[in-house]
Amino acid sequence: LTQKSAFLEWTLREISRRINKLLGRTGSLLDQNHCIQITTAEHALQRLRYIMGQATAQFLARHPADDIFPSSTPYLLFGRAVEGVFRYANAEPMTLKVRIDRLPGLEDLTPKDHRALMWTLADDLAAEARPRRKKAGVRIPTPEALRKLDPMTRPRERDRSPAPVVHGPPEHHEEWRELHAELRAAYTTSSRAYYAWQADPSQPMIPWPPHTLPPAFARPRRPRAGAA
Repeated sequence: LTQKSAFLEWTLREISRRINKLLGRTGSLLDQNHCIQITTAEHALQRLRYIMGQATAQFLARHPADDIFPSSTPYLLFGRAVEGVFRYANAEPMTLKVRIDRLPGLEDLTPKDHRALMWTLADDLAAEARPRRKKAGVRIPTPEALRKLDPMTRPRERDRSPAPVVHGPPEHHEEWRELHAELRAAYTTSSRAYYAWQADPSQPMIPWPPHTLPPAFARPRRPRAGAA
C-alpha cells in the first residue's frame, strides 16, 4: 500500500509538471481528494444526475446533450463511444475507447428503456436550469469560448454544503461514523506506540490498522532524484 501511495504521488507530480509546462502554469493541477462511498442504487442515480448537470448548473450549456466537456453523457444519451488519447512516455499517441458500465440497479433495463431514463434525467436538468439562467440574465458561451477556458476555472460564487460521509440513507451515515471512530482510535493507539518505541526500543510496536498508510513520520524516506 505504501508503494502504491508513492507511485500515485509521483503520477500526480508528473501530470502537473507536464500539463503546467503546456499551459504556462505552476503548482498542483489535480486536487487530492477522498472517495465518498455510494451505498444504494437510488443514491447512485442521484450522483449521476449531479454529474450530468454540471454544465447546465453553471450556465455553460442549455442542455446536457450540448455539453462539450469530456464526460459519459454522449454515451448515455446517444450511445456514442467515449474516446480518449493515451500515450506511453515518448511513444505514439493511441486513441482508445472508454467503456461506460451501467449503474448498479439498471442492469435489467433494455437499451431503449435505459436511454429513455437518461434522457428524462437530462431534460429535467435543462428545465430546472432554464428559469435560473433567465433570471440571472446569463448568455450561454459559444463552444469556442468554452474551449479557451482555463482548466482550473471555478465558479466565483457557489453554494457550499458539507459533504456527506456516504451517499446513502441516515442509517448508513451512522454506521460509517461508528466504524470511523473505531478505526481512528486504533490508528491513534498505533501512532502513540510508535513514538514510545522511538524513545525506548524495548517498548512494543502496535501495527497500524489493515489497509491504512502509516503516518508520514513513520514511513521510510525515499531518496530524491539525483541525490547522491
